[in-house]
Amino acid sequence: MRVLIIDDDETTGYLLKYWLTDGSLKEDGIKTIYRQHCKDASEIINKEKIDLVLMDVNMPNMNGIECTKKLKENFPDLLIIAISSDNDENIQNDMLKVGAYDYLSKPLVEDIFTKRIKTYMLLSGLKNSPKKESAVNNLFKDKVFNFHINFPVYNEDSLVELWGAMLVRFSYYQNINDLHNTVSNIYTFGLEMFKVQNELIIVIEENENFLYFTIKSTLVIDKTIVKNLTDNYNQDMFIVDNNKTVSIKLNKLSETENSINNNSISISTKQYVLEEKLEELEIFSIFDNEEMDDFDNQLFLIQTSLKRLNNSYSKTDLEQISLSIDKLASIFMHHNELKILYRCMLDFKNILLFDIDTKQKFEDTYKLISTYIEDIFTWNKKVFLEGSPSINFMDDSFVANIGTIKSFLVPQDSSSSIDDIFDF
Repeated sequence: MRVLIIDDDETTGYLLKYWLTDGSLKEDGIKTIYRQHCKDASEIINKEKIDLVLMDVNMPNMNGIECTKKLKENFPDLLIIAISSDNDENIQNDMLKVGAYDYLSKPLVEDIFTKRIKTYMLLSGLKNSPKKESAVNNLFKDKVFNFHINFPVYNEDSLVELWGAMLVRFSYYQNINDLHNTVSNIYTFGLEMFKVQNELIIVIEENENFLYFTIKSTLVIDKTIVKNLTDNYNQDMFIVDNNKTVSIKLNKLSETENSINNNSISISTKQYVLEEKLEELEIFSIFDNEEMDDFDNQLFLIQTSLKRLNNSYSKTDLEQISLSIDKLASIFMHHNELKILYRCMLDFKNILLFDIDTKQKFEDTYKLISTYIEDIFTWNKKVFLEGSPSINFMDDSFVANIGTIKSFLVPQDSSSSIDDIFDF
């Protein structure tokens, strides 16, 4: 992966260069070029085959917004990430409109920055994504922003990777009706395709008014499967072409907002929407010794049961996980600062007990369940061992994934807003 860093502040520029080439990303073989201005950026990108640009917003002569707009006109497939100490929402939205994929706030934290870079590596050309056929992929033929993702999907793992990678971008879309259900619908659609060894390409585009999802199939899709997908939308919101391509569009109700507290959309949560402005990571001691011992013991029981479930379905093991989750909720209940975690655990327990009542439902939701449990272990590791920005730094992720599992099991009414998916 080749990265161009454009920042007039040398300290920031060389710090990013160090993190990318000599820090925890050293083994990824990232090549970097640093410039203090945008003057020769096009020439560098063309000559060096740049995959990713880290773009400062506030620079003399040509600012980051102007530079991003210019670069996206010449290199529409280029991934550009804005980095700035300016947290003005209008500026953030302007950067997104001209084609930036994400907006990171200074000062950055290395651990958080590294996780985001891993996401960007996934979204770059490193996944052997085929070249885009045209500037517009949606069947509506509507003009779109420079931002779009063209992602090949070969199996359930790659489908999960796509939504994990899109977590960052989806965090800006808190007011789009039916976005959560669309993620779930496409996920279900993908699972049906893999049963007949059908590969897909999913293209995501946007403009001022709509967010577009276009699914391209290598084979003709069974009409029943297409109908199961399109029945979730009004007739003017989807187009089907020869049962090999389907486009869906969703209304954008308001300007996108870059808020850390938005309910993000996710299936895989290895990448989190975090608040980079927090300067220090802290190790917390919120549990007394008895609570901590009980907490660790329940995690062990969950891990053991999940390993057995990975080999074969067992209602007993599923009930054990539910019981352990309930005990975790009991621990969280006594700490007011963990009230969101407490409610998420109760919801998760109820899902395991009442909603996943057959072996087939368990097999269909296994990856969603296991990634939610993985979040619990990640939260424990960061909060108590390695350090985290706060004890609530993963609240959005827990909430989003509970909503995803619920939506997958019991699709929401299409008239409901994204916030209606969550119980609190």
